[in-house]
Amino acid sequence: MKLKLFTLSYNKGCFKSDQSKSFDHSYGPEINRVNRIRSNSRGFTLMELLVASFIGTVLVSMALAAASSSRNLLRNDFTRTKINQTLRSGLDIIGADIRIGGENVPAAFPAFEVVNGMVGQPDQLVIRRNLVDRVLTLCDNATAGSSVTQLTFASGTGVLPSGSVSANCVFGDSAQASNLAEWSSFRTSSGTSPSAVKDAYIYDISTRLGQFIKYSGEGSTASSYFLTKTATPWTNNYNAGATIIMPIEEWRYTLANNSITLTINQDAVNVLNVVADISDFQISILMNDGTTKNSFTNADSWRSIKTIRISLSGQETTLGRLIQRQTSGEFFPRNVLSSR
Repeated sequence: MKLKLFTLSYNKGCFKSDQSKSFDHSYGPEINRVNRIRSNSRGFTLMELLVASFIGTVLVSMALAAASSSRNLLRNDFTRTKINQTLRSGLDIIGADIRIGGENVPAAFPAFEVVNGMVGQPDQLVIRRNLVDRVLTLCDNATAGSSVTQLTFASGTGVLPSGSVSANCVFGDSAQASNLAEWSSFRTSSGTSPSAVKDAYIYDISTRLGQFIKYSGEGSTASSYFLTKTATPWTNNYNAGATIIMPIEEWRYTLANNSITLTINQDAVNVLNVVADISDFQISILMNDGTTKNSFTNADSWRSIKTIRISLSGQETTLGRLIQRQTSGEFFPRNVLSSR
């Protein structure tokens, strides 16, 4: 429908109406649609932006929390694995020495000792073995405090200072000559000079007392064989016929400053660190009769050992959390089967 549009014009001082234009209302719907489109293109309101930002923040926070949790779990697993590997390494090292402990030593000699730490304190383990397949018998008395340097292990007919005879002290026996040669070969082995000094251990079976000595040579006379030791005083009395001498290797395992340490032949200067990050070290010995000993001394029979159980504990702090682990192992000292 068309609507006439009248206009007024001024002509010579009078107004004149003129039907000069018309407006077509058929374009109305198109204009309304354009206006609606423009209205719908205004963008987000402030409230909509705030809600979207909040939701985005929550999602990012959740993602970060999940990533942090996964990282913490991974770090904790890594720490547990590291502690387990450390404990297993310690068991492997100690267990290897337990298996060869007591090698070439008589049943009366203390091949194993356990010092009980008491009240939850760490224990100590002592392992000994003989480095040569020869055990010498002391044929003369040695007095505490003296500095006698000659240790006779064969003399004449084997008569001891007490008047008794020891078959192990008879001179001229081919076994005694072999003993002399074996000890000399051991002392000068590994390319060392003829004047080399080696460790040996002297032990009185009757009193269960012993000590390390340094021996520097071997010798003989027309009726005797002997060892020469350095001029250090004796700490105990040693009885002829009841005292034995061997080139012993001793390993003492202890826990100090959160590390398992190894002291060889009582050398307190050159202590070795075996494994670190250890919080506890416990030892128990299972006997053939079914009993368990937490302390094992030189008065106990090491030939009656069934197994030796070692328990190690470790701990480490990761991301503010203390992680603790423990592992144990049982080891069989194979030389309990020896017939010596």
